[in-house]
Order: sequence, then structure tokens, then C-alpha cells
Amino acid sequence: MSSRLSGAMCVGLASLAVGAAEVGVLDFPGLGGLGLIAPAQAAGVTLADSMADFSGTQGTQPGQWQYGYYQTENDANSFAPMSYDASNAIWEETPDRPTNSYNGTDSWTMLNKTSGHPSSFPNGQRWAVRRWISDYAGSVTVSGVFGDINVQGNVLGRILLNGIQHQLFPTAVLNADTNYSFVATLAEGDRLDLALDPNGPDANDSATFTALIQTNPTAVPTPALLPGLMAFGAGMIKKRREQVALMT
Repeated sequence: MSSRLSGAMCVGLASLAVGAAEVGVLDFPGLGGLGLIAPAQAAGVTLADSMADFSGTQGTQPGQWQYGYYQTENDANSFAPMSYDASNAIWEETPDRPTNSYNGTDSWTMLNKTSGHPSSFPNGQRWAVRRWISDYAGSVTVSGVFGDINVQGNVLGRILLNGIQHQLFPTAVLNADTNYSFVATLAEGDRLDLALDPNGPDANDSATFTALIQTNPTAVPTPALLPGLMAFGAGMIKKRREQVALMT
């Protein structure tokens, strides 16, 4: 009887030790069904996807995308919204955006589902900006693609967090996309901007620029009472052994 009881409680403690790295409820045999939840890994969640989320509606709430441009070079506070051209499924600064060559009056600044184009004329440097306002607080991974579409373009890709440059992608080689990924800590209301910078004249500056924003998996911490419960179980085994010894 002594060996069976001790063995059962030892199995319970062994299960606890092994289960600490697994998901599930851990029970202590002989302790009235006392148990606790073992640590687990919370799966990463997609917060935003610039391609899947693309639409003809300007975001007005955190968690949504906005489409616009910097009216002043490298000034996130000068962000202004673009207008949507439903017939071509693009956002643009001016409705008469040049289609082939510069027409002398209208801006090239535009964004579509996967790419965009900045401008440098007629109103100076205009960075085409895809902006996401965070509705999440915590660690995230931002990943995506930056790549030049046109020959001889000098376009740069920049990612800014609350107006401060976080990533810079140099002028890409034609049709040689750069896959990127980095970790950032966000607070609710933070502004994440994907900006296309003409880097001088804006000819041939069409570029792919996408972003996927996901939460980072986090471990559910081991309950603080775990060591105490293990010690309690060991004490119960010792006490029972002493009781059995007195009876024999």
C-alpha cells in the first residue's frame, strides 16, 4: 500500500515537471483534484496586411490604413490624404496624374495595392506614404517586400515609426525584390509609415512596397505557485511514509 501511494504521488509530480513545458491542466493525485494551467505559447496574430487590406476607403480608426503623401520632404506631420481613382484602383495626389511622361502640371504621387510612385515636380519632393495606425500595444514583426519596378529609378524605401526613420532600403536593382523583416514595439496610436522617396528626380520611380504586421508569440508565464505546489506534494509523500512506518 505504501509503495502504491508513493508511486501515484510521484507520477503526479513527474507529470507536473514534464507538463510545465506543455499546454494543459496538471493534476496532483491524492490532493483532491488540485491542478493548474501549464505554460503555453500564444500564437502570433496578423494585425494588418497592406495587400489584403487594400481598399478605396481612407482609414479613420486605429487598425486601418491611410493613403497619402508628405507635403514636406521627410516630415510625417505634413501627411495629407490622397484621392481614390476607382476606375484604376489607385490613390493619387492629383486626379490628372501623368500616365506616360511628365505633363508639367500634375504630380506622379500614387499608391495601389502593391506599389506606388513618389514625385519631385511640380510641388517639390512628395513621398508617397502608406500609413497604419496601431490598435495594438506590444511586440510585433513587420515584414514585406521592397523592389524597383522601373529601369534607372533612384527611389528609396523608408519605414518611419512616429516620424522617426526605422528602416531604409537603398535603391533596388530592377526586378530584384528585397525581403525585409524586423521587430518593433508598438503602443496604441503609433503611426507606421511606408514611404517612397524619389531621392531626386522622380522619373522611373515606381516601386513595390508591402507590409505584413503580426504580433510576436509570447510564453504564458509559469504560475508563481508552481514551486510551492511541488514542495507541498513532496512533503505529503514524506508525511505519508512516516505514517506508514509508525503503523508497521
